[in-house]
Amino acid sequence: AIPSQDDLDAYIKSKAAPDGIVLTKYQFRQLFTLAERVTCDNFATANIPANYKAILVTMFKDLELSGDVQLTNPQTAQGVRLLGQLGLLTPARAEDILANRPAPTE
Repeated sequence: AIPSQDDLDAYIKSKAAPDGIVLTKYQFRQLFTLAERVTCDNFATANIPANYKAILVTMFKDLELSGDVQLTNPQTAQGVRLLGQLGLLTPARAEDILANRPAPTE
């Protein structure tokens, strides 16, 4: 049987750290503007050194395999801040995302 949305929401909430913000992958992506999502999705064409592109491949694979995204997870914070350091986001937008602040309207 397929669980109800309420059951799924309760399960996700039960997996959160006491002070953690847990989002579905879709909710996480919606914290990014459309332009930021396009830029991040197409990082392979960006002017980024190959060793950082390899790191991004692994980061996005980890995201793909995850069940949810916990914004307070140190790996999440490190990954989002790396996007800012590499110019795929601004550092200020990386901090907005980690604070669960929605993308500004475009």
